[in-house]
Amino acid sequence: SLAEAMAERESLIDALHRELEALRAELQLFRSQSNYNEEQLRLRINDLESTIAELDSELLAERQSKESILAQVEAAAASAEAVTRVVEEEKGRRMAEEKFNKMKEVYQKLRNEHITLIRTKAEIEKQLATEKENFNAERRALQESQENARRLEKQITHQAEAQKSTLEVNQREQGAVRDELHRIHAEYEKVTEERDTLEVTLYELRTQMSASSQKAANEMSSVMSQWDSSLHNCVVGAAEATITVISQATSYFDHELHATIKCTPDYTLVYASPIFESLTFVKDTYSQYLMDIHKAPHLLRGLSVWANQLATFLLNAKATSHASPNIERAENLVSALEDLAKKCIDTLHGIQNKQNLESGFASIKEHFERCCELVRNCEDQSPSREDVAEALSREMEAMNEAIMQAVERFTSMLEDTRAKDSGIQLEVNEGIIGTCSELMAAVRLLIIRASELQKEIVAAG
Repeated sequence: SLAEAMAERESLIDALHRELEALRAELQLFRSQSNYNEEQLRLRINDLESTIAELDSELLAERQSKESILAQVEAAAASAEAVTRVVEEEKGRRMAEEKFNKMKEVYQKLRNEHITLIRTKAEIEKQLATEKENFNAERRALQESQENARRLEKQITHQAEAQKSTLEVNQREQGAVRDELHRIHAEYEKVTEERDTLEVTLYELRTQMSASSQKAANEMSSVMSQWDSSLHNCVVGAAEATITVISQATSYFDHELHATIKCTPDYTLVYASPIFESLTFVKDTYSQYLMDIHKAPHLLRGLSVWANQLATFLLNAKATSHASPNIERAENLVSALEDLAKKCIDTLHGIQNKQNLESGFASIKEHFERCCELVRNCEDQSPSREDVAEALSREMEAMNEAIMQAVERFTSMLEDTRAKDSGIQLEVNEGIIGTCSELMAAVRLLIIRASELQKEIVAAG
């Protein structure tokens, strides 16, 4: 069906939109991760290059230090003077260890003593024993220096081996770092290729989605056009149905069976307020329908309610005219009802053609108010049965009194005639007066019987 097709297309469009948003989010995340990984790799490469440079510098320094120490060791092993020079060099360099400082002090002491011996040659001879002891001390110091030199050589050798091991470890680490760098470069190239592939896929998906969206938009436009046309056709059909309902209601005006139906004005006017509300609702929803065709369902509901209420009002108002004692008012009401029906039908034709009906609805309201006023005027204002009975009773009494007065006048006239006339004239006058008296008596009897009959009629309703 149309609704299912529209729902399916809307779901397809929503799915495509969600897929596009997901791809966009994935691409954005991928770009962010790629940029982050690239920056981290660049920083890592810089750190590794700095580390390599530092290691190279340290390695060169270690090599130089090792060569210097080896040279010093060889010189120390050659002679005591070499040890002295090593001590002096260590003193100049100020980087020898504490044991070299001790050796330097011994050497300085020996030198000072030697200078003293040269200056005091005579005293040396006297102090030969002392010098021998000093010589022995010097020899012991020299032995200690040699021992220290050997220990230093061992220590330097051990340090050289440690530095060599460290160098080998650094070289291995440097190789591992280079391998890691190559691996990272390869991974970066792979990620770049995947990013390019994803960008191509995203472009294809965007192209496909754009084509699908355009196709869906075209189909949606076609469906909406058909939907709008269907809605307008529904409004046209509803207006036509309303016209049919109103026409059928007015067709019963001359129906013989409806002529026997009567209705009170109060009951007919019960529909006045709902009809005003329905008319206002139809007017407002029609104005909204002209601006937005999707308001058609509200207009359809308003037309349906208004049609039923108006048809009921027309039939009840026509029945009210049957009960009106004033024929002229009844005819005016029927004529106003027909005008109202015609105006409503004309307005419904305008709704079918989507015309501006502001004045049309106002005219319907005026006609309807006039019909309601005429319905109120059709109220039966004739007297009640009790009032009729009382009026007839008073009228009968007045007629009876008038007849009695007439009889008395006839009697007085008869007496006057007898006093004035004689002979044939008297007989003629007596006959006329007697006939009149008999006629009055008969009329009085007729009035009495009519009064009794009227009472029976009033009692019977």
